[in-house]
Amino acid sequence: MSVIITKPQSQTELRQALGMLLGPPELPKSVRESQLDMLCRYVRRSGLSLDHCYVAASGGIVRASCLCLDMPGRVGLVMLPCGMWDPDMIESVAEILRHLALEAAGRGVQFIQATLPGDARHEFQALAGAGFNRLAELVYLECEPHTAPPPARLPPRLDFIQYDESRHALFAEVVLATYEGSLDCGSLNGKRDIHDILASHKGVGRFDPRLWMLGCSGGQAVGVLLMAELPETGDLEVVYIGLKPCFRGMGFGAALMRQAVRMAREQAAIRLSVAVDSRNHPARRLYEAFGFAERLRRVVWIRMLEDSGPQRSSGDRST
Repeated sequence: MSVIITKPQSQTELRQALGMLLGPPELPKSVRESQLDMLCRYVRRSGLSLDHCYVAASGGIVRASCLCLDMPGRVGLVMLPCGMWDPDMIESVAEILRHLALEAAGRGVQFIQATLPGDARHEFQALAGAGFNRLAELVYLECEPHTAPPPARLPPRLDFIQYDESRHALFAEVVLATYEGSLDCGSLNGKRDIHDILASHKGVGRFDPRLWMLGCSGGQAVGVLLMAELPETGDLEVVYIGLKPCFRGMGFGAALMRQAVRMAREQAAIRLSVAVDSRNHPARRLYEAFGFAERLRRVVWIRMLEDSGPQRSSGDRST
């Protein structure tokens, strides 16, 4: 099937294309319109752009659409259509994704990613056909901070230093140190600049420097706790938590989580949430000890990009 990849030609066509990404064809129109409005508000509030939305058309009919949102930290977040089952549609989506990858590389995006339910096998086919690779299965957990149980044993005391721009290099140094031996999405270690990583973390929800903290003991930074407010839900998210290798197994992880729960209570957050690689069993046990329960799972697929200018062909390398 010969398809033409193009951008929507009007605001109406754009909303139709975006609507394909927000639910199956049988989704009630009122629900789809409400979700479209929420997406547009999120994009505006976050300073993002809908410019990188494309459709695949053949015979004058739109077969599929995809959207790439350029996020802070040189990451492209890709959205795929819901309810893919037709082989032609799967190939159309793969064709759009290949086009998006070429464009994103030219804009300096380092990698593009999609996060999908574990049973999205047709979507997985399209991603694999476009050069994506499965990175990890993420487990999303949450608790109600006001009912979170105290730790079974009192963790060691930590002093906390809040983030500001003068401490950016220090935070970068500690975060980078915590990646050594990490069980979370380890295949990305060493492939991203630390300043891109911090920019990505700042781009989650609403950044508040008071929610970024270094945990210190005896004058040494032992680990880091990065949190963000999620304005749409009133929740707080633990964006990243990590310890330097030499301080693991000493109770400092519980001390950081205790601080996270304390901050969530002070902020009157409805929920406290965190995502963890399903293979990271020690971290899951830590979260569950604080009353976190699994809410859902998602599978992350990524395609690393390598910019070689506007003449770049589609045969680029992926991880």
